[in-house]
Amino acid sequence: MHAALLMAALLGLHAKPCSEGRTHVPALCGTFGVYENRATQSGRVIPIAFVLLKARHPSGHVIYWNPGGPGAPAIPAAPAMPRKPAAPTD
Repeated sequence: MHAALLMAALLGLHAKPCSEGRTHVPALCGTFGVYENRATQSGRVIPIAFVLLKARHPSGHVIYWNPGGPGAPAIPAAPAMPRKPAAPTD
């Protein structure tokens, strides 16, 4: 039962203030825990790490960046994110 309680504690959003990059940009860092098998809603919990960098001039649009797959973490790239991203494409 102890393991089940621990897994349940890992589920959902867990975030705290942090700073990223050489300039220490204020950010929100954390994990979002999800079941490995969403169909059964039980078993291993996988923590998905994230860094949230707020826009200087909010536009109502969101940019989500993923380097592309298992084994390729995006967190180390957060400090290098461009100040002005390229125009969105379809």
